[in-house]
Amino acid sequence: MAQILFDQIRDFTGGVNYRADQFQLAKNESPFILNMEVDPRGGVFTRAGYKKKHTNAVVTPATTWLPKGLYNYEYPLSPRIMLTTGYTSTGPVDGKVFVSSGGNFTELNSAVSTPIAVKSTNGASFAQWEDILYIALGKNQTQMVKWTAGDTYTTALAASGPTWQPYDTGGSGYMPRAELCISHANKLFVANTYEDGTAYPNRIRWSHENLPEAWYQQDYIDIIAGGEGIRGIQVLDGQLVIFKPKAVYLLMGYDADSFQLVELTTVVGIDYPQQAVAGSGGVYFFDYPLGLFFIDRNGIRNLFDRLKPIIDTDRVNSSLLSTVTCSFMNDRLWLSMPFDIFDTGSNPNYVNCNFVFDPSIGPQGAFTLFQSATYDNSLDTDVPGWGLVSGIDWKDSTDAAWHLAIMPDSYFPFVMYVDEYANVYDDLGTGDDDGDIASYYKTSWFYDDRYVIEP
Repeated sequence: MAQILFDQIRDFTGGVNYRADQFQLAKNESPFILNMEVDPRGGVFTRAGYKKKHTNAVVTPATTWLPKGLYNYEYPLSPRIMLTTGYTSTGPVDGKVFVSSGGNFTELNSAVSTPIAVKSTNGASFAQWEDILYIALGKNQTQMVKWTAGDTYTTALAASGPTWQPYDTGGSGYMPRAELCISHANKLFVANTYEDGTAYPNRIRWSHENLPEAWYQQDYIDIIAGGEGIRGIQVLDGQLVIFKPKAVYLLMGYDADSFQLVELTTVVGIDYPQQAVAGSGGVYFFDYPLGLFFIDRNGIRNLFDRLKPIIDTDRVNSSLLSTVTCSFMNDRLWLSMPFDIFDTGSNPNYVNCNFVFDPSIGPQGAFTLFQSATYDNSLDTDVPGWGLVSGIDWKDSTDAAWHLAIMPDSYFPFVMYVDEYANVYDDLGTGDDDGDIASYYKTSWFYDDRYVIEP
């Protein structure tokens, strides 16, 4: 009599793989995972719940909520979480900057009851210089600002261009109008600027050495190739990585005399600043339609081979690429997506999930897929699962570590914390079933062509 042999699966470290035929998957790979963690030692378990970091909504629910980024403002003894929303032309409605010391968020104001107005659709860009936070509000805003934790209001900075500061005179109180800013090589850098009545979308500019509020007119580089506009800037191993829509450059050196621009690729790039993030050992970025990449000192590596079919088969809503964000939290890359998870043939019209990449698992890293639980919103309407966007790591004043990301649902405008494994449900909405996490792991097909014959 024939007797079926059973296989016991102990290794799940291959993660999800959409590329291989189900009959060709490795034993440790899956064609579908939802809300399951992959243990580097081989096991799987349900992810930790998402929890609200604060009690009150950032904005009034169901109003304009276009969250674009979080920033870790490492102010001594009293660190802050900065949150920015983006400008929207419908209305129009200016973006804002909010601040929290770990509890509820408040608006950052330039004067009494006057929130600073963000004019960039991608939100404000932040750069810390010692204890001071410099904030680029977008090139369409007439002045950039700076702020120090504890100050009641921000301080306006006059636009450099038409007024410049020669090296022999120095100066303070200036910052070019720009979309992006970052601290690097003892200078403040800005990119995608507006100077003296003219937009320079392909320009990157730097301040005087050790003088972030003084700018020499000739200290800039225009990068023309790779599409219109510098879309993101990150620091990698002491060098500046500059992203365009279809090009990536490395700015090497430390001053105007030594700067060298090195072209890394003219094939891939990013469209939005939130699509590039610094992580352990390098920078992750997302290119559409080619996917997720990683830059380190060895070059550019494609991480997306196993997920590429989700783009090739139109399961990602390409009209919502502005919701695709790269976040690096707790040593893992979180990629938000408007993705047709169950292959229904209808793409979602919002960001509904996160692909989570753990580079420590196996020789190539592993992907899994997370989605928030279904919940009731403030209108008592059943809300399907969402993805989280624009995450960061942050430490509070007690040095406790938090892994934070934004819930982009306008009916639930909160910052959530993740990877706290004591939490077994999602802190969303109300009701007996709200917050219950649905989790699945689907194995590859097994062949039943092996059997034994009893004697």
